[in-house]
Amino acid sequence: MFVCRVVNPRLHKLMLKSQVKWDNFILEERIPQALSLIISSALVIGFFEDLTYSPEWIKRLLMIWLLALFMVLGGRLINFLIRIYNMYPLSKKKPVKNLGQLMKIGLAFIIVILGVSVLSGKSPLLILSGIGAVSAFIAFIFKDTLLAFIAGLQVAAMDMIRIGDWVEVPQYSANGQIIEISLYTIKIENWDKSISFVPLNKAFETNVKNWRYIQETGGRKVKKLLFIDISSVHFLKEEDYEVYRQEPALQDYITAHLKKNTPSVLNTDAGNTEDNKISRIRYNKQLTNLALFRVYIRHYLKQHPDTRKDLSIVVAQSDTSDTGIPLEIHFFLTASEWDMFENIQAEIFEYLISVAPEFGLTFPENREWDFISLSGTPWEIPGQIRSEVIRRCRSHEQLTGKHINSTQLQNTDNYKIDICAGEAELVVLKSFVRTEPLFIADMHLYIGKNTKLEFGALIRPYTYIGNYCEIRQGAYLRGNILVGDRCVVGHTTEIKNSALIYHTEAGHFNYIGDTVIGSYVNLGAGTVISNLNFRTLEQKKRGEFPPMTIQDKDGNAHKGTAKFGSLIGDGCETGCNSVLAPGTLLGRESAVYPCVFVRRKYYPPKSVIRK
Repeated sequence: MFVCRVVNPRLHKLMLKSQVKWDNFILEERIPQALSLIISSALVIGFFEDLTYSPEWIKRLLMIWLLALFMVLGGRLINFLIRIYNMYPLSKKKPVKNLGQLMKIGLAFIIVILGVSVLSGKSPLLILSGIGAVSAFIAFIFKDTLLAFIAGLQVAAMDMIRIGDWVEVPQYSANGQIIEISLYTIKIENWDKSISFVPLNKAFETNVKNWRYIQETGGRKVKKLLFIDISSVHFLKEEDYEVYRQEPALQDYITAHLKKNTPSVLNTDAGNTEDNKISRIRYNKQLTNLALFRVYIRHYLKQHPDTRKDLSIVVAQSDTSDTGIPLEIHFFLTASEWDMFENIQAEIFEYLISVAPEFGLTFPENREWDFISLSGTPWEIPGQIRSEVIRRCRSHEQLTGKHINSTQLQNTDNYKIDICAGEAELVVLKSFVRTEPLFIADMHLYIGKNTKLEFGALIRPYTYIGNYCEIRQGAYLRGNILVGDRCVVGHTTEIKNSALIYHTEAGHFNYIGDTVIGSYVNLGAGTVISNLNFRTLEQKKRGEFPPMTIQDKDGNAHKGTAKFGSLIGDGCETGCNSVLAPGTLLGRESAVYPCVFVRRKYYPPKSVIRK
């Protein structure tokens, strides 16, 4: 009582006035209270020892109580030592909390043995020998503890993880900073401030990514691709060399190149004979605009203040695909913090994208239409195609600033502008390939580069045709049309108020009305996609177009628009002379046999329609 009432309060005040921090840990861990209880308990036991007729069971209970107090004091002392150790920087590299927990378990095991010895009156060594007989059972009970202890030794010896490390453990959905390593678990504060617990003995049985090395070295790798349009890559002309030599980043490279080559080889305008072609191929000495762009990227990254100059900077080409030539760019940034790292690399690639046109290079357009502004139910989409054409034409005009009006477009040997019912239309007089985009502003007519237009094709306003398309002889594009890249509108094919997404072919004698067709679709010769219901005589007299009933994939009926053709998914095929009823919804990769009438309903993906 004296210790608790007099000594402890005075000791508490004395330690609070102290300038050192570790004595506060003594108070927080309540070590004085445990010591006072042990002293008082020892005095009571000594008193009972002096009594002649004190019961034996009371002495044993008091000894058990004293042993329990020693276990509490031992645990608090271990916590006290761990807290002092954690004050030093070494604690982040070599955490000892798991070792402290193991020491507590060992202490508890010793106290339990001594307690059993006191109660039974037998030697602790005898009790330990008895425990050895059941050691296998004990090992089974404490299996996780033993495995965790071994894992803790591996962590400490191999320096695999530390407190403060940023780690990713996908199996446990953990992605964040380690804030605690205990005997059994690793506590991780994720990037979104949630907490994940990863078993210590399981952490190294799965994939653990530790970002510590990046933080220590001050370099984080960037690996990204820039896709270059194949058609924009070309040999430099002789006058181009002098233009690009004015750029300091390219001057040394071009000068060294010119010393190795003769002017005759460099002259790309020196005739188009077979000998000249073979000479250019054999020597392979001409520079391309893409080669200069690669050199410029390397120089730019080496001069950038936020890149690591002592680590590798590589600009390489990956395998060419239909999306273009991928330039694979590898380099390291000095910033390892997430937000700064993302901002710097974004600025670098935004600059590279902006400077590429200076080398005559372009980037491939998205090969599939995103239809950002087209939404709603399938039968509502065709009604939005005109507005989407206008949006894309305006976007092209804003990006390039290039357009002409139909009145400014002089008739040439290839095409002319006719006026029909007060509306201009483009008539193709001679087959040719349009090497540069053509945008006629007042017609809202856009034709992409390298698109082939054949004799007799007629194109009306509000039509957008992508790159590398074929508009064949006699094709009739009646307006409100989106044609994606690499599509084919075939001989005498008629299209109105429809969209062909990408690489779709309507090759011969087709009719497509109020329809959206996906990518890689092939329409057999004579395929008709009808878009109008039968009408009664009275409806015709009154000029009525009643809305059609359309069935969705769940079998529910909906009132659609008066005119709606079909919605055809990616990869579908139709046989020759097949007919799709108005309101048909054809799932992707479906097939229609020749001469089949496809009834109006929803067909799931990979359907085969034979009759």
